[in-house]
Amino acid sequence: MSRPTVHDIAQTAGVSLATVDRVLNKRPGVRAKTISRVNDAIEQLGYVRDVAAANLARQRTYDFTCILPDAPTEFLSELRAAISESAAMTAMERMRIAVRTYPADDTHALADMMGALAKAPPDGLALMAPETPRVRDAVRRVMAAGTSVVPVVADLPTAGCGHFVGINNVAAGRTAATLLGRFLPVAPASVLVIAGSMSARDHAERRLGFDQVMAERFGHLHVMPTLECHDRGDLVTAQVTRLLSKHPGIGGVYSAGAGNHGLVQALNAAGASDRVTVIAHELTDCTRAALTDGTFDAVIAQNPGHIVRSALRVLKADVDGMETIPSQERIRETMKTIKGPALFLAQFAGDEAPFNSWDAITKWAADCGYKGVQVPSWDGRLFDLAKAAESKDYCDEFKGKGAENGVEVTELSTHLQGQLVAVHPAYDAAFDGFADPSVHGNPKARQEWAVDQVMKAITASRNMGIGAHVTFSGALAWPYVYPWPQRPAGLVEAAFDELAARWRPILDHAEENGVDVCYEIHPGEDLHDGITFEMFLERLGGHARCNMLYDPSHYVLQALDYLDNIDIYHDRIKMFHVKDAELNPTGRQGVYGGYQSWVDRAGRFRSLGDGQVDFGAVFSKLTQYDFDGWAVVEWECALKHPEDGAREGAAFVDAHIIRVTEHAFDDFAGAGTDDIGFNLLLWTTHVTDADTVVLEQLKAAGYDGIEVPLFEGDEAHYAALGSRLDGLELDRTAVAIVQDEARNPISGDRACRRAGVDYLKWLVDCSAALGAEVLCGPFYQPLGVFSGSGPTDAEWDRIVAAHTEMAAHAAGSGLTIAVEPLNRFECYALNTAERAAALARAVGSDNYGYLYDTFHANIEEKDPVGVIAETAGQMAHVHISENDRGTPGRGHIDFQATFDALRRAGYDGWLTVEAFGHALPDIAAATKVWRPLFDSEAQVFTEAIALVRGGWMASEAHA
Repeated sequence: MSRPTVHDIAQTAGVSLATVDRVLNKRPGVRAKTISRVNDAIEQLGYVRDVAAANLARQRTYDFTCILPDAPTEFLSELRAAISESAAMTAMERMRIAVRTYPADDTHALADMMGALAKAPPDGLALMAPETPRVRDAVRRVMAAGTSVVPVVADLPTAGCGHFVGINNVAAGRTAATLLGRFLPVAPASVLVIAGSMSARDHAERRLGFDQVMAERFGHLHVMPTLECHDRGDLVTAQVTRLLSKHPGIGGVYSAGAGNHGLVQALNAAGASDRVTVIAHELTDCTRAALTDGTFDAVIAQNPGHIVRSALRVLKADVDGMETIPSQERIRETMKTIKGPALFLAQFAGDEAPFNSWDAITKWAADCGYKGVQVPSWDGRLFDLAKAAESKDYCDEFKGKGAENGVEVTELSTHLQGQLVAVHPAYDAAFDGFADPSVHGNPKARQEWAVDQVMKAITASRNMGIGAHVTFSGALAWPYVYPWPQRPAGLVEAAFDELAARWRPILDHAEENGVDVCYEIHPGEDLHDGITFEMFLERLGGHARCNMLYDPSHYVLQALDYLDNIDIYHDRIKMFHVKDAELNPTGRQGVYGGYQSWVDRAGRFRSLGDGQVDFGAVFSKLTQYDFDGWAVVEWECALKHPEDGAREGAAFVDAHIIRVTEHAFDDFAGAGTDDIGFNLLLWTTHVTDADTVVLEQLKAAGYDGIEVPLFEGDEAHYAALGSRLDGLELDRTAVAIVQDEARNPISGDRACRRAGVDYLKWLVDCSAALGAEVLCGPFYQPLGVFSGSGPTDAEWDRIVAAHTEMAAHAAGSGLTIAVEPLNRFECYALNTAERAAALARAVGSDNYGYLYDTFHANIEEKDPVGVIAETAGQMAHVHISENDRGTPGRGHIDFQATFDALRRAGYDGWLTVEAFGHALPDIAAATKVWRPLFDSEAQVFTEAIALVRGGWMASEAHA
């Protein structure tokens, strides 16, 4: 049955179309009985009004007003610039945008301005204002006049607007407090909070979140009353200068509002920029420069352009009577988590169960470990596109069945239909099979059919509440991709002009529906690399709905830098296919493949992990740029069975997703351990000024601290080193060994044992001078010394006695001692985690435990992961070391299982990377390293930090 129209209503009610129009638009001049008849007809027919379509048909122009304070801040300047840019870009979208400003502290003037609006109301109002009774009442009057109101930046919940575009300001304040508390030394200090005005809800909420975390986690820090400076930089300079002079104990500043240039001036004038930690808001020229020169330590940013675009979309949806997609209101703050794993069903749908119905295939996908599925809209076995475009009820039922079976609909795909929007005549016969049989052999009809299909998919996406859609661009210029024979001048330009002309109406339809169109950048399409995407986007005037699906496999097969591509186009990447590939050129073929089958081509697709894509780097970069879409597995391996590839793919993606959102805002401490270190024995046994470059490299790589060898020197040396590390903001642990028989704590010689205990106390004193949190190592016997059997009872008792005295000596210093069991090929006195835990119990001191090392556990433990739970009560430190002592992650140790077990056990200490190389001959000999284990030290610490931090974050979801 076709969808009822206004003509059907008029006929059923026995009235004219004009009368129906008056009733639908609530215009006067219609009698009550007539209104009742029209409404009865609407209910009888099941008519659902598409206000957006009606507005589009009437070519309605939307009148929107933006009201902002006139404070001279950089952020507001950028916000006004974003409005001006949007006004210019939306003129063709039938939007008129007026901008008005009011004196920042004059709510009377603001109320008067809004009173005038109520007399001549615009369609929508985007408003940045303080939450006062006068403003609240004025907002209500404007809404009563029929204007949709969207507060931006600062919410106005008591006004009843129903929408808000901006960041979660309480969460932002909590993040600021967490960062500041972590950056500051663990010592009493005062913290200054600066705000524009506490009557501005955004500033008040930030202070609320800030105070919550300070009270919960950093009780040693004193938070001073808020300094309100009304966005005046000169006032910030004067007041902060005065307070820094009056309160020399100020160690941190939280700038919750504007006036940052004044703060920079005050800090520089007082010479305090090096000793005061600063967390600020809004990434402007001023704060960017302050970050660069080290005056500011972190900035929490929100994108002005995103705020404006989101506000306009929400207003337009409100005017059109359409449901607002939540993502249009939520401004991306930072540190988003990629969703997944998801699976593209196109390669799996078929005529055999369980691949031949929506119910069965979604159950199968969930059983494989997938949380979402991308749906091929052309496959009638799974999905009815026409019905989805017409019926939200169908969409709700479709999504509901998927959810019932354990998966979410991530996106709809029109790859086949999109291909047919633009087909070069050379491919007419080949592509006819993608279309409905009714249009075969008729390129014009086929194109019209394809456009209709893509538009229906966009409408269906809207009906499903999905904000992105994937397709192909099609191709008019692809036959000319290689410049031989020479192309006629202007041919490619003409092809792209036509391509843009064909897609513009579709993209405009996408804008009407609040859906991004993501073109899969793919050989065979005119959009097959970054340059061609830019050519297309330029002809569309930078259309906001023109975006990318990122699939690194297509870039590998073109020898294109797929990581650099993310850096360049991250703001347009709205979708992600996880697909692997390899390119192995020979003397016989290369990129073009020599017309060979997929199996025999130099470049071919592979199952995840079997190709050449560095997915660790891909996921890290996408996370860095706040991509929070779905990681969708697209399986097209030339070798592996598809069902095997699907199952392996789910686990592969799940292991690579870096889950960070919760820790950034809701509970930054929720990630457990925040301490990742690196053992300096890769470079030296004695840290001096000559090692400063290494320390700076480790800090830049993201390490929280370093592990310092205590092989020589004295307390004064380590105290000075501790001061240097404080300057580099590097925390530290210490590592030591028993270097000779003369200081052997388990020696049969009493004098050697006494010297050994004195040596252990010296290690404690040097560690305390260094400011180390943990002293670890096998300090119970010299390395490489063996008795021909395990330790005797007497030797065991000597270890217990010596380490009990060592722990007592460390009492009150804040130092934890962690004894390290080594494998049987390096020592004999202590080899397993169970024996080390027993030693810790025998010593019986709260500051004494054992070190779990993945390398030694891999050799000695029957269950290296299971032993973690068994000995967690005595575990005080962890070394992350590969089975060959090279780069963690390049061997066979299951680090993710290790991280998962540590988190389940409640471990919250250091995760310190340990690797060995050739730089130190004595250490290389002791660790039996006589072949290259890695390309460079930089490779080790760069890959290791990504492995440890990503694995630890992922373990939270697995716990």
